[in-house]
Amino acid sequence: RTYALWPETHWVFSYHKAALMLHTLERMHTWEVMQKVLATFFARWKFRHPKTEDFFAVLDEVTGQDHAWFVDQVYRTSNTFDYAIERLTSEPVSLRGLKESPEGLTFQETTDEKMFRTTVVARRLGAGQFPVDVMVTFENGEQARVKWDGRPRWQQFVFDRPSKAVSAQVDPERVLLLDTSVTNNSRTLAP
Repeated sequence: RTYALWPETHWVFSYHKAALMLHTLERMHTWEVMQKVLATFFARWKFRHPKTEDFFAVLDEVTGQDHAWFVDQVYRTSNTFDYAIERLTSEPVSLRGLKESPEGLTFQETTDEKMFRTTVVARRLGAGQFPVDVMVTFENGEQARVKWDGRPRWQQFVFDRPSKAVSAQVDPERVLLLDTSVTNNSRTLAP
């Protein structure tokens, strides 16, 4: 019991986590959908004694989705969420292979200065698993976005583009408000 050691701190764990959970659900589904969830929950349970499971049942019913994976982690466990960009590199592509020449087959290695291979390693540092986007921004202003289910401890993404990368970011829209450290969510090649 944390609040027994530090009086008046239990509200941090009770109210803030619940608020962040609801706001994360709102960012997953939009405000309009969550407004419908809350209105349905209120209409169905006013002047009665609902349990937490009743709210989650209404959430599943209104959205048409199963949220057990989310509820189990956020409500029933002490899992924390923390996603990070661990590594970002962007270098000219090296072409390697055998080429036929008058002397026979020879191994050649050349560098294509017009094409860059960008490698991004995203890492899940906490026990909580949540689907997130990974976005890479390139020098020419283009952006590449991939969806990651967030389950493995780390995932590597590779992009071959005519422009060098500038930065990479996990969860660029900040959907997962329960992420405990947003300072590690992005990385740039230059300070």
